[in-house]
Amino acid sequence: MEEKKTLCWTCTVPGTGGCAWDKEFEPVEGWEAEPTMLRSDSGMYDTESYAVKACPLYQRMTRDTTIDGRASVLSDETLERWLMAGFTDREISRRTGLSVSTVVRRRQKYWRARKEE
Repeated sequence: MEEKKTLCWTCTVPGTGGCAWDKEFEPVEGWEAEPTMLRSDSGMYDTESYAVKACPLYQRMTRDTTIDGRASVLSDETLERWLMAGFTDREISRRTGLSVSTVVRRRQKYWRARKEE
């Protein structure tokens, strides 16, 4: 099964608690989606997923989109889920449109905050 692009990568709803797929991995009522596999750049991790083609919750992400008052296109919740799934910085960069160096800084900041907890 080939990895396919999904609307979720450019949606502002994941990470806010308003998306059943992001929160509980439950399909969103009324979405149009087809099964796919997410593969890490290393090829070591495969995760079953869906390529969402249409969703009633979809809100397009823009460069000035803010999440929790911070200018960002990558929520901490999404970053954590992708890191735990084995995604590389380069893969997260490709999925979000952020530079690799920005993803590296976000990952380092995330792990520092986790250490302090």
